[in-house]
Amino acid sequence: MKITDLRMHILEPTLPLPVTSFDGLFSDSGPAGEIEFTLVRVLTDEGIEGDYIVWSEIPTARPGALKEVLRAFKPHLIGEDPFDREKIWQKLGSFWYGQKGPAFAAIDIALWDIAGKATSLPIYKLLGAQREKVKAYASGGPPSPKVESAIDLAIDLKGRGYEAMKLHLLDCKHVGR
Repeated sequence: MKITDLRMHILEPTLPLPVTSFDGLFSDSGPAGEIEFTLVRVLTDEGIEGDYIVWSEIPTARPGALKEVLRAFKPHLIGEDPFDREKIWQKLGSFWYGQKGPAFAAIDIALWDIAGKATSLPIYKLLGAQREKVKAYASGGPPSPKVESAIDLAIDLKGRGYEAMKLHLLDCKHVGR
């Protein structure tokens, strides 16, 4: 099997971005722009296609950067065996850092999607299937940098059934105030 094409499709409609990256889980911070969704497709000569949807905040340069990075990656993917994920990862990883992250991730996940479809196995089985289930955790930041705010958030999340949370960095100069 060989990769024959790499395509990108902007999906409609956009959705409101109700929070900023600084507000984490809180939806009451007001509108912060819109989210655009892009379908990234890796096609093969055997008709198996790997897909991944990337979301981007429209106010940032990310949607345009995704397009440019995918355009730059495409000639380096055509003709490659999609099962050679590590080889492709190393090849694309040698490119500039910049805005390649979302494109790099989309291609990697699309290649895993191809492997899953080709073998009729879910990706977790291809990765070794140590677990049948993975617990969800909440990710974000408290509405203020005060420690009490993080504690209140943890209590609220526990009440909603979460057993774990990941906090985004707090500025230490505010801790304890």
